[in-house]
Amino acid sequence: MRGRGCWILSTGFILLISSASTAQERGHAAGVFGWTYGEQTATMYGGQFGVGLGDNFQIIGSIERLNDVLTGRYALLLNNISTIADVDIQGEVPGTYGGGGARFTFPGLAASPYLQAEFGATQTDATGLVFRNDDGDDVTAELPDELKQLLVKTTSFSFILSAGIRFDLSSNLLAEASFDFMDILTEREGLGLNRLKFAVGVRF
Repeated sequence: MRGRGCWILSTGFILLISSASTAQERGHAAGVFGWTYGEQTATMYGGQFGVGLGDNFQIIGSIERLNDVLTGRYALLLNNISTIADVDIQGEVPGTYGGGGARFTFPGLAASPYLQAEFGATQTDATGLVFRNDDGDDVTAELPDELKQLLVKTTSFSFILSAGIRFDLSSNLLAEASFDFMDILTEREGLGLNRLKFAVGVRF
């Protein structure tokens, strides 16, 4: 009787591992939300999908809206110029990212850590930035040409490196949490962002 109980437990354990591996081999679709951290902290949202090519490997695609990517050397450049011109910067630089990459997962029963790399493009829009003088007047049109050239909409190559963990909540549901580093390689200056991101979705 005791041997039969051990056999049943062993079989159940093997089935659990097998089902987790099978889930990794299929695909998923999820909604994404989180925060970006740089010179400014802002929210982000979007969607992602994955297609499994093996027990541990997935091809990943995503599209995301970042509400403010004003950060890094780009932000320092604007701040330096605005200091010289004695004006204040108001507004945000939103970005829309689309891209794809690969994910390597370390399968577990309840939680599976993963590493991920993505490459794509981000459209950033700096046309909404406004420069005001000490009296609060909009002096954007009076700025030097060097600064005006930064206030444009542009599309730039981008890459993302991620470390995360995935929770298989059921045979159909999943949740993920990750920490990302994202670099948007704009023509003038790079935009480096740290991101805390969460995803909730379905497995198929």
